Amino acid sequence: MSKKQAGFKSVNRSILDASWGILISMITYKAEKTGKVVIKVNPAYTSQDCSKCSYREKKSLSQRIHKCSNCGYVIDRDVNAALNINKKGIEIYKK
Repeated sequence: MSKKQAGFKSVNRSILDASWGILISMITYKAEKTGKVVIKVNPAYTSQDCSKCSYREKKSLSQRIHKCSNCGYVIDRDVNAALNINKKGIEIYKK
């Protein structure tokens, strides 16, 4: 990768980061207008942790179905991650 390409990558990442920041600001504004709360959750391992038993199982991005080898739970990988994010958000909110 040339120095010029690396510079574009840095600029693109900055634009992406700014876009996420704007999106979070908009969502927070809308939520507050309706009396809701936005809680930022670290998404790390949410697609690898089983939403039923919390067992962590590494998987490649190409694996679209979560199949827990610990408890046998089978669910779409994205739905599993969403359930874990929701659970983390509730835990943060209760603190």
